[in-house]
Amino acid sequence: MEKIANSNRIGIMSISLTDFALGRHFSPDFAGTKIAGIFPPQFEREVNNLLPKLWPGYAPFCKHAFVENTWGALAGVVEITSENEHLLRTEYVSRRMTELPVLTRHFPRGSVQPEVAPYLDLILYSAEQLHSEGVNISGEWGIVSINSCTEPLEAPIGPTTMLRNALGKEQGGSGVELDEAAYLTSVHYWTRWATVK
Repeated sequence: MEKIANSNRIGIMSISLTDFALGRHFSPDFAGTKIAGIFPPQFEREVNNLLPKLWPGYAPFCKHAFVENTWGALAGVVEITSENEHLLRTEYVSRRMTELPVLTRHFPRGSVQPEVAPYLDLILYSAEQLHSEGVNISGEWGIVSINSCTEPLEAPIGPTTMLRNALGKEQGGSGVELDEAAYLTSVHYWTRWATVK
C-alpha cells in the first residue's frame, strides 16, 4: 500500500482523535470496528508516524487515510447470509444526547465471528469543520470514525448517517445535502453487511 506524506501536513501532530471516535472505537460496547490492546494516545502517535496519504471524502472537509491494520483490530462488519440473518437485531440509537435516535441493526457480539481487518479507513474532518460543529482538536485533522476494510477503499456511509447529515448540524449531522445516487449505493451495500455490537 502506498504510504506517502500529505503535502499539507503541518507540525508533528497533524491528526488527532476526537472524543467522538475515542468513545466509540476504544469501547468494548461499540457496534463497529474496535481498537484494543493499545491506549488512544499511542494509537494517535503511531498514526501520525505513518504519515498516511489523505484521500478525498464525501465533502471538502472530509478525508480518508487508509492504513494497514497493525493493531489486530477485528472487522466491525460481517456479511449477512441466510445462515446468520436470523441473528440480526434492531434498535433505535442516538450517538450523542443531542441527536434524534435512528433505527439501526447489528449482530450482537458473540453471535458471529468477525475477522481481523487487513486495513483501517480513518475518516477525518478538518479542524475548521469540527470547530463549526462545536468540537475543538489540537491537530489539523480529527479522526471521527475508524472503519475496517478488506482493501484500501472507502465503504459507503450508512444510509441513516447520510440522512442525519442532510438534517443538519442541529441534529448531529454535517449539513451536507443528500445525494440520491450515493444513497442508493449505500443501501445496496448495507443490505448485504451489518455491524457487530
